[in-house]
Amino acid sequence: MRNTAPRASKGPNQLLTTLLATLPRPDPFPLYAELHQQGESFRSPLGTVYLVSHARCSESLRDPRLAVEDAALRARHRPGWADEAWSPFFDSLLFLNGADHRAVKTVAQSLLVPRALRLLEEGLETATDEVLGALAGAAKAGEAIDVCHDVAWPLQLYTLSTFLGVGPGELDFLPGLMPRLVVLGSPLMWHSADDAKHAAEASRTLVAFFKRIIEQRSELAARLGARWEHGLVHRLLASADAGGLDTSDVLATLVAVVVAGVETTIGLIANAVVEILRDPRGTDFGDLRGPDSTPFVEEVIRLAAPIHIVGRRALESGTVVAGHEVPAGAHVVLLLGAALRDPAMFPEPNQIDPTRAAGSSLAFGSGPHYCLGAALARIQLRAVVGGLFTRYPQLRLSGEPQLGRHLNPHSYSSVPVLLA
Repeated sequence: MRNTAPRASKGPNQLLTTLLATLPRPDPFPLYAELHQQGESFRSPLGTVYLVSHARCSESLRDPRLAVEDAALRARHRPGWADEAWSPFFDSLLFLNGADHRAVKTVAQSLLVPRALRLLEEGLETATDEVLGALAGAAKAGEAIDVCHDVAWPLQLYTLSTFLGVGPGELDFLPGLMPRLVVLGSPLMWHSADDAKHAAEASRTLVAFFKRIIEQRSELAARLGARWEHGLVHRLLASADAGGLDTSDVLATLVAVVVAGVETTIGLIANAVVEILRDPRGTDFGDLRGPDSTPFVEEVIRLAAPIHIVGRRALESGTVVAGHEVPAGAHVVLLLGAALRDPAMFPEPNQIDPTRAAGSSLAFGSGPHYCLGAALARIQLRAVVGGLFTRYPQLRLSGEPQLGRHLNPHSYSSVPVLLA
């Protein structure tokens, strides 16, 4: 006889445990929906406050009483943890507060000028057309391709090598390195000794690469010409030469660009393709490259955003976060993946709706640590995903997309599609 008894509702701590600790990891969105039904925020038995709603996450991202976990906070609240093994990523602007953060971010932002971004977008659109054109044979033969392997990765390597100003092919080692390197930005960094060890090894490989690039700057300038001069590596080094940055800041920034930017961009592209294909109206909203596409772009980014978790520490005793009084040093976890699908902010949150208010999502965060690469990510989404659907309008899934290992960044490791 079929059991018709109602399913017992899980409490928030059970849902959070399932979300954060289950392997292979589950689809997070049904869990977020259940959390939204139970409240805006929750305190775990260990005292960590978890924020679920858009409103609570938004206010906490801008709250000066909450800080990212910089070196001083790590030393205080993670005794015995050695930064050196994973530096310089944990010395980068991602883990700086106050004046230190502003100093590095101001220099980095000054390099992302509109003209440079326009040139990069034009080049990326050309590269996208070439990559997609090379897949015409597979389209004609009815063969499946993988969005991650065949589209996102080659175009990410093109974009990153152009943005950094290094030679084509210099970054071909990254696809093999990223599965270990991405752990630096994942909760596994704090909970898996093996993963942390492998992340340290990968970090040393990446640092050695950038040190070699810096040592060969004169040779690269002569060989690469304008490509080198317009690249981020050269411009950061020029700032260091002029006293704007320390050389350690240069290395930390370059490592952070790779660790925080590569897997998230590939995830954004893969996630976006899946969201568009799964929405009944997803291909009816026009061209992502079009002049009036901004609302469509922002909605796709809201649904496809790969960063689902950010952490903060309370700086003062008695700080009240979403109604919870927390002591100094208390850990506050913002579940941005849930906030981006908060039905109180986004009616029918799982659907693409370009009529929503622009700028209302937290896909790139908010406040002092608003994502430095937001403009670049939008360019890549427009060029790559827009180009894919423009060239292959009959694109469809040929199998079930496979979730990657991490909740942060949340992305698919494989998206098999038929192009025609």
